Amino acid sequence: MEIERKWLQTFVLAFTFCTLQLATICNGVRNDSPTLDSEASYAAGHHESCHGTQYDGSSLETVASCGAADHESDFHAKLCCFPAIFSFGSSVADTGTSVLVRVDAPPNNFPYGRTFPGYSSGRWSDGRLLIDFWAEILGLPYLDPFVKSGTSRFNHGANFACGGGTATDKYTNIAPSFFSLSLQLYQFKKFKSQVLETHRVQELVPGSGHMKDCGSTLPPVSVFLDALYIVAAGANDIWYPVLQGTPINDMRVAIPEISASIMRTVEALHEEGARNILVEDVYPAGCMLVAIKDGNYTRYGDLGTLDSDGCVKLLDHLIQLHNAILKEEIAAFARKHSDDLSIALVDTYSIRRDLMTNPAKYGFKYGMDTCCGSDGMPGRYKSDEKCGKSPRAQPCTDPKEYVVWDGLHYTEAANKATMKAILSGAHFHPEFTLRWNQS
Repeated sequence: MEIERKWLQTFVLAFTFCTLQLATICNGVRNDSPTLDSEASYAAGHHESCHGTQYDGSSLETVASCGAADHESDFHAKLCCFPAIFSFGSSVADTGTSVLVRVDAPPNNFPYGRTFPGYSSGRWSDGRLLIDFWAEILGLPYLDPFVKSGTSRFNHGANFACGGGTATDKYTNIAPSFFSLSLQLYQFKKFKSQVLETHRVQELVPGSGHMKDCGSTLPPVSVFLDALYIVAAGANDIWYPVLQGTPINDMRVAIPEISASIMRTVEALHEEGARNILVEDVYPAGCMLVAIKDGNYTRYGDLGTLDSDGCVKLLDHLIQLHNAILKEEIAAFARKHSDDLSIALVDTYSIRRDLMTNPAKYGFKYGMDTCCGSDGMPGRYKSDEKCGKSPRAQPCTDPKEYVVWDGLHYTEAANKATMKAILSGAHFHPEFTLRWNQS
């Protein structure tokens, strides 16, 4: 395992280098690109009109018109025209990283991607994730994973998230969870420095101020100030020690380390120029059948039993403890940097929990049963017949009837319902004011 981990880490770093080199070779700068004496000087003199009002949740039909998306959107959102999104986290936001570094990752196989795009795209779902819907409501293209080179386009952002990724570095011996936030942050910084250097060099070289016709493009320098940054990590840091049978007191003591790692990432992003940051809390993993059926919680006494909704008390307890700490720390960070930062916790936990325990309220038939699973089994779930791993695990007839896709991740329909609830504005803590450039 140690040899495999080191090999994969070397592979990822090599991928980072190759991706950056390919982008550098293939890309030029538009003639109207700003003078790049420094990022700060650019920000001081840059003004762009992008007026709008907050989305009121009333419509989900009109195509968003804020950006350069090459797809239709299920959402109509009068949001600020963020020019890009930078995404960090785990499988809830992974649009293809894990399948590029591990060929045996379940999303490499059908029926993952069945609903969208119709084939396995590397997403841990039958279709789109929250990060995809964020791109849609901003009128942006879907994010390419950063480690994907060649055909990737990074002019509207990049996705550094990876399935199995963690907030802390404590579980880097469990591949592919070495994709901790610290590694993802390292990749982002390398990407940013290469973008800045590429633009600087091309300004110095006569005749290079044009966009070359290449499959991969780099963004303007302004993107690092104007982009929306989304961080979605922490679930695996709670899940892994539970699987290892860690004593409850040790896990409680370790919970603040998770939020601390997330906040270090937030602080680093802010130092790199981020001015709009959303941090998702941890979803109710204790209500997932993987947790309910596969875990052995007898050593935890009453905490190892199920609550009235059928969710594992232990996981729910730890997740709510983490979410509460993270909420407080984000609020404190928001107060400290209120002059130049919009940041909020996105309460996905309460939305997801309600979806799973009250599915009919949202038009679903099944709240905890898995869509991709084994017919005839309770909840369509069997531990040794997992989706993407066993041919016995087959997709349900209609994924739109299910909240849960594979026993641990959500269906596209559930992700869409979650995004609709988020856009109501009631699940940002503190209130998230979208900052956009105005002349």
